[in-house]
Amino acid sequence: MVEAVNTSGSTANVISASDGLTYAFLTLVVSLLSLFGGIGIVVLYLVYKKLRTHARTLLVYLSLMDTAIAIGNILGVIWVLHKDGPVLRRNMTYCQFQSALTIFSSIGAFCWTMVMSICLFMSIVCINLTFTAKYMKVFHLVCWGLPSIVTIAAWSSDVLGYDHNITQASWCWIDPLVPHAMVWQLFTGKVWEFSCSALTTGLSFAVFVYIRRKANTSLASKSNRKSKKAAIESANRKLMFVPLVFILCRIWGTLRFFIGNFAPGYENKPEVSWIVPMQGIGDSAQGFVNFVVYCCMTDGVRRRIFRSCTCCKQRGGESSGSPPTISLATSHKITHLQAPTYNQHAKSEKIAPYVFMRSAVDITAHTTVMETAIHDAQVMPLGTHVVDDHQ
Repeated sequence: MVEAVNTSGSTANVISASDGLTYAFLTLVVSLLSLFGGIGIVVLYLVYKKLRTHARTLLVYLSLMDTAIAIGNILGVIWVLHKDGPVLRRNMTYCQFQSALTIFSSIGAFCWTMVMSICLFMSIVCINLTFTAKYMKVFHLVCWGLPSIVTIAAWSSDVLGYDHNITQASWCWIDPLVPHAMVWQLFTGKVWEFSCSALTTGLSFAVFVYIRRKANTSLASKSNRKSKKAAIESANRKLMFVPLVFILCRIWGTLRFFIGNFAPGYENKPEVSWIVPMQGIGDSAQGFVNFVVYCCMTDGVRRRIFRSCTCCKQRGGESSGSPPTISLATSHKITHLQAPTYNQHAKSEKIAPYVFMRSAVDITAHTTVMETAIHDAQVMPLGTHVVDDHQ
C-alpha cells in the first residue's frame, strides 16, 4: 500500500518535490511490472490445468490482491501528478476510492500470505495434506471479509484523505489531521503487516528446521543421498523466498512509518532520503517478484511455457510452406478400407488380407514410436525429467 507522504502536520515539508516525483516514477514502473506479473500468474493458472493445485490456487488469490495493489498505486501516481489538473481538481471521491482500494488489497494480500504460510506448515510439518481443501471456505471468509470490514469502517468514518497542509502532492491514505490518525494508520495497514511478517517468518523458519532435521534422520541410503540432499536444498531455497520476499518488499515502508511518527525531525536528513525510493519499489513489487519466483524460476511452469512456444512455432512453420503430409490416423483408416478390396482379389489365399493389415498396423505403430521419440527430443530441453512436470 502506498503510504501518505506525511504522517503529521509538523512534518509538512519533509519531502521535496524532486523526491516526490522520483517516488511517483518508481512506483509507477514497479506497479506496471506487478500488474503484468499478477495477470501472468492468473493466465498460466487458467491455461495449464495440471498447475491447478491447492497451493497455486492460493497463489492466484494472492496475485489478484497484488494486481489490485498495483492498480491502486497507479491511481495514486495519477493523483500525485495531476491532483490540481483540470480533471481531478483535488477530487476527494477519487482520493478516497484510491485509498480504499489500496487498503483493501494490501490487507487482503497480508491475509493470503499468512494463509499460504499456514498451509505450508500444516502440509509439511503436520503432514495434513487435506488441510487446504478442508478450510478453503474459511480462508475466503477471512481474506475477503476482514479487508472489507476495515475498508468500510475507515471510509464510513471519513478518515481517508491526504495532507492539506503541504503545497506539493501528497499520497492518499489516512488524513493526518483526523483524530487518532496513528490508530487509523495502524488499523488500516500496519497492524496486519506486522502480524503477517511475524507469522510468516516464524512458520517458514519452523518448516525449514523440520526439513533439515528430517533430512539428517531419514537419509540412510548413501546411494541416493546426494540426489535427495540436492532436492531438499532446492526446496529450502524456494521456501525461504516466502518470508524473504515479503519482508524485503515491506520493510522500507515500515521503517519510514516509524521514522515519520517517532522521529519526525530525523526524517528530513539526507542520510535517510534513500528510504523514499526504496519504499516506492518495495510496496508495489510483490506481484512481479512472485511471478519471477513461482513461475519463471519453477521448472514445471517454465517447461510448459517452452513446450507451448515450440508447438506454436512448429505449427506456424507447417502452415507457412512445409510439404503436405498424411497423418498416421488417416493412413491407418485407409489401410482398413483397402483391406476388403484386397480380399476380393485373393479369395484363394484367405490369410493374405490378415497379413497385409497386420503388417500395416505394425509399421504404423513403429512410425508412431519413432515420431514420438523425435518430438520429445526436439521439445524437451536437455537435462529435464518427466517427474518435474508435476511441480
